[in-house]
Amino acid sequence: MTGRGDARQLAATLVQGHPDLPVLEVVLVLSTAASGLESNFSNPDAQHQAVEAWRMAALLAVDVHLAGGPGMRSREILGFWQEEDDFFLRAG
Repeated sequence: MTGRGDARQLAATLVQGHPDLPVLEVVLVLSTAASGLESNFSNPDAQHQAVEAWRMAALLAVDVHLAGGPGMRSREILGFWQEEDDFFLRAG
């Protein structure tokens, strides 16, 4: 989303780089980025990135629900991804 990757890659990078971070904070980061893109940019590329950021926030929230609930840390969702669903790990 910064020219170095997309929202899926951002989620994976945050989770992998911050194992003690509450994973719902990553959902918040993605949601905030999506909202900012929608509010501040009107070009088609930014609007597409906003939609993708909302989509990744929703998919990550579903993973949190399936894997253990809102108290999860990044290291726990990373384990879920490694064992059950590698969608975010295939980023980039």
